[in-house]
Amino acid sequence: MTEEKHTPGPWSFQPSESGDVIWIGNEGENAACVPGYADHPGNIADARLIAAAPDMLDALRKIAAIEDLYEGTDWQEIEEARLIARAAIAKATGG
Repeated sequence: MTEEKHTPGPWSFQPSESGDVIWIGNEGENAACVPGYADHPGNIADARLIAAAPDMLDALRKIAAIEDLYEGTDWQEIEEARLIARAAIAKATGG
């Protein structure tokens, strides 16, 4: 596997004090920002989705690593991937 080139997760988001951007990152380490927050309140949905990206990547990696979906599958791995995926969906949608 190649070395990660992004800010490691988990990520969260926080509007700036001026409200003009939403900073996204991990414990003070900024990974991205969504500009124009004050002008476009819908950007909070974009920030949620971006903040969920590391969690979604983790779930996809776990799902992709499952060799066989029917015979010989480690069902515990599948359930773990499903839990991570559900948590990422909730994080991305604010639910």
